[in-house]
Amino acid sequence: MKKHLVLGAATAVLAACGGASEVDRSSSTPGTSSFVPGATVDPAALSAALPSAPTEWIYQGALVSPWEDWSWTPHSLANTAPAAEGTNSIAATMGPWEALYFAHPGFSTAGHSTFSLWVNGGASGAGVALRVTANVGGVWLPGTGLGLACAGGAVPANTWSRCDIALSAIAPDGATISGIAIQEDSGTTLPTLYFHSLGFDVPSAATPDGGPSPAADGGIPPAGKADCRRMSVQNGVSVNGYASDVYNWYDANCLPRSATLVRNDAVDPGGGHGGYLRQLSYQVDGLTRQCAGPSGTRYEGWGYSVNHHAAGSRSSHDVAGSYRTVLNGTHHSIHEFKVRLTPGGPVDLTVHWFFATGRTNPVYAITHDATPAGPDVVAADARSPYGNLIFEGIANGNGPVAGIGWGDQYRFTTTGSGPVTFDSAWDYRGGNAVPYTVMWSGTTDAEMGAVQTQTFDAHVSGGDYGGGLLADCWGRTSASPGSCLLQPAGALLRDWLWPFQLNQYELPFVTTSKRMAWGSSLGAVGQTAYSSFRRSLSGYPYQSYSVILVLGKRSDQPTAAQVAEIEVAAASALSATVGSVPASGPGGVGRADRVPYQPAGYDSTYGVWVVNAASSGSATFRLEPGLGALLHPIFRIEGWTAAGPPAAVSLGGAAIADGIDYFATVDPARSALWLTLNRRISSRAELSVQP
Repeated sequence: MKKHLVLGAATAVLAACGGASEVDRSSSTPGTSSFVPGATVDPAALSAALPSAPTEWIYQGALVSPWEDWSWTPHSLANTAPAAEGTNSIAATMGPWEALYFAHPGFSTAGHSTFSLWVNGGASGAGVALRVTANVGGVWLPGTGLGLACAGGAVPANTWSRCDIALSAIAPDGATISGIAIQEDSGTTLPTLYFHSLGFDVPSAATPDGGPSPAADGGIPPAGKADCRRMSVQNGVSVNGYASDVYNWYDANCLPRSATLVRNDAVDPGGGHGGYLRQLSYQVDGLTRQCAGPSGTRYEGWGYSVNHHAAGSRSSHDVAGSYRTVLNGTHHSIHEFKVRLTPGGPVDLTVHWFFATGRTNPVYAITHDATPAGPDVVAADARSPYGNLIFEGIANGNGPVAGIGWGDQYRFTTTGSGPVTFDSAWDYRGGNAVPYTVMWSGTTDAEMGAVQTQTFDAHVSGGDYGGGLLADCWGRTSASPGSCLLQPAGALLRDWLWPFQLNQYELPFVTTSKRMAWGSSLGAVGQTAYSSFRRSLSGYPYQSYSVILVLGKRSDQPTAAQVAEIEVAAASALSATVGSVPASGPGGVGRADRVPYQPAGYDSTYGVWVVNAASSGSATFRLEPGLGALLHPIFRIEGWTAAGPPAAVSLGGAAIADGIDYFATVDPARSALWLTLNRRISSRAELSVQP
């Protein structure tokens, strides 16, 4: 056997979408890992866009020439049990960072779209961490995780599962590779695993004996036609050296998304204390777009907690806290951060990140509890979630920002092609119902936004930092600004007047800043009474709200679509004929007090609809959307005492299937059932759920 190249040797991996690279994995430092969640692919969809190519087999019961075995792990290429297709399989017992490696004199990937294999985890290999990577020109590329590419979303035990990976997640398009490896990716010794039918553009009919037949498309099934795979959570993994918890889920199109949340109990490699989203990956036109915070800056991601007050500011960047997975469900998950900040007095912050199958955009929910300080001691604003995310993607770099926008009671947007400068033209004339911020790229079809789960009337957001001066800009444009206060020698609004913090404080220096934060007036945290936008409000003892993180193609206008859906939700009506609809619920994360739901049954903390089950455990309810449509609404049925998922669910009187028409999670801790309806509803929908 030939001597291998050490895959565990220092390998350049993603540090930020277009930012500087970091070096993470090393064979001399076991226990580290650069896990970046994987990309799966629908080969049928890709084959329509790419030139067809014949299957290139690596292994089919035996190694196929000219591929050679350069593996560095105990293994057999002639294993007989479990076998596949009546022949042999590969058996491998991998130690930390060991790998199967198959070398080639020079294989051109031009015209190929997928790398496929079958895997069997044996008796105890369910959910093991493996990575697939390629060698190009003597350099090992970062590669991608294997588990999410497999049917079921993870390596299974005692059964064969087909795994399909977009070739673009392993090597650049058209690259010539000199080898491909399957490596242990968590620094542990694995049980014996089994592999078969390794190759490129493997036909969907290639099915090992005893294994499940793949979907006709061989990849991720479309929503409403076949199942989105279950979620998975990888706790305590190292992502480029950052101790993280990684949440992997499937979005509204049943395509994989993955969020890396940095733990906040210790100093991270960037010098902060975690508690933020380090990177998020999603699919764009069959390719993986990986977005992350810029390394080497104070804020290396998005979702920090920040409060400004008269004497300065306080940030979770500087303070350790705690974290936990609140819910690790089949199709719904909640991650929690807690931290105490002192913006003039002690304030306890609780943050929940909510992920759900069928929901593209995760929810960031936060509560500021000023009880430890007492009433009217703290007079701070709230700018959480705060930070930077290079949203163009790794392949496109950190380019200029072409435009920005926000919504308070009016809609503000820059106009023109960009980049945004203090001389940019703008329009602030459109009326607005749902608070939001948005920013888009000048070089890539990409945008990032944050959208509140409530209307402005239900929860006032945005900072009235000018004490009413912003109203002078409403209904105006840069061509006719009237008495709107402008930046000196510029056309844009004065930087401190913006109701949300975006890139205004970086504009004097760069046009590439991706800073995005929320906003609220001073006093929103800690004051029993404060004024904002001519309204009398209270920020004591609590200030709670939730925003939805939006990442997608600018051409799809995803932020505007999310705003429109919240508008529809605000005008929707929920009723029940079996069970009941609560009129109130917890006022936010980490709170026991109850506040009215607006509308009835709508829990704005997570953007879900709540129904109380009847004493029998069943529930029948109707959701009638406002003018428009609701995409994949999520219901939380409380009082769910059954140990498992529903025995039967019907929509409009017709039975619907778990994993296809709906996605369910049993939440024993709160005696609840979370259920995502895999439908876009534009008229009354009646559901019946039986335990």
